[in-house]
Amino acid sequence: MTTERKNRILIVDDTQDIHNDIKKILSPVSDTSDLDALVNDISGFSEPENRASEIQIDSALQGDTGVAMVRQAKQDGNPYALAFVDIRIPPGLDGIQTIKQMQMEDPCLQYVIITAYSDYSWEDIKTELSPKDNLLIIKKPFETIEIRQSASTLLEKWHLSQERNEAIEELIHSKKIETIGILANGLAHDFNNLLMGIQGNIELAAMQLPEEHSAREFLTASGDIILSTKQLIQKFIMFSDMNNPQKQPTLVKDMLKHARDYVFNDSSNISCEFNVEENLWLVNTDVHQINQVFVEIFNNAKEAMTNGGQLTVTAKNFKKHSASQTDNTEEKYVQITIKDQGTGIQKQDLANIYDPYFSLKPRGAKRGMGLGLALVAAIISQHEGKVHISSVPEEGTTVEIRLPAMDQL
Repeated sequence: MTTERKNRILIVDDTQDIHNDIKKILSPVSDTSDLDALVNDISGFSEPENRASEIQIDSALQGDTGVAMVRQAKQDGNPYALAFVDIRIPPGLDGIQTIKQMQMEDPCLQYVIITAYSDYSWEDIKTELSPKDNLLIIKKPFETIEIRQSASTLLEKWHLSQERNEAIEELIHSKKIETIGILANGLAHDFNNLLMGIQGNIELAAMQLPEEHSAREFLTASGDIILSTKQLIQKFIMFSDMNNPQKQPTLVKDMLKHARDYVFNDSSNISCEFNVEENLWLVNTDVHQINQVFVEIFNNAKEAMTNGGQLTVTAKNFKKHSASQTDNTEEKYVQITIKDQGTGIQKQDLANIYDPYFSLKPRGAKRGMGLGLALVAAIISQHEGKVHISSVPEEGTTVEIRLPAMDQL
């Protein structure tokens, strides 16, 4: 469930020249090779290219504007990592007041306080702002190396903090899945045997009735419910067997097409567009489990597009640098993106969509069981992959999956 973030930086200062200077200093196209070498000598590490090249810098001339931008970025799920804030920002909030309100909106945001005056002593700042380990102070006029080194250090700290928080969330989620697996292992097979007995009796009862008998309709409906219940039991069984995937070299394209044909064979109002990169890398997967992942995602898209629409499926090779500053190795993935044009998911619900038995659908025999995305997250995690879901209400949902690529033969 790990997400990849850009380095979003916000500058809050009432002087436009300060904005221009900081943007020029942090611009990845500026010629700073000598300065980079000096920063590396001082800090002991080099900045990976993927972080340096993905900086997005925004500006606010007033404190209240900056607070609003931080709030909106957090709500959009694309938060700022670092803010450069001037102490004096007339006529509204000063820098310390601005930071205090920003901290309420996003406790993880890092800060560089820029000041030419002694409006606040360090003791005052320590008293006003908490925690204190996410800010630095730079005096005007500042040096280029001060801006670059403070940005590099605090951006790295922010990334590590985000990765730690996500690791904790994934651990909590994995414990939930483990609990379901223990329960499923003890109950699934017994329930399956009981259902087989019920199904057998229903079929025998139907054989005793004439074709025109009204009770046959109810028996048929009961049979459909039993079929849905068996499918739910199979998900429980899959949870219980999650720790033993039977992996083999696999083509993602074949699994995607198999799942598409299975789910959309009767959906004339939904079109599927496939964009699969040539020479797509192989992945080492349990074919049955990954097929189940795609079936669950396609089923969700189908149910979200009740009025029809287009499903766009993209698969491509993807390289990513290691997140560590001290390890600049490349990680290779096959990235699958599935985008629908359905009803979408509200922002407040996105944080819960992987939880077992959390569902936005009506409860019923055929849908709304609440295990689909929990199963997806568990399978992808077991394959050492990543899944991320983003959505815009009334516009659609995008599911991005990355599976580790095999070393090519």
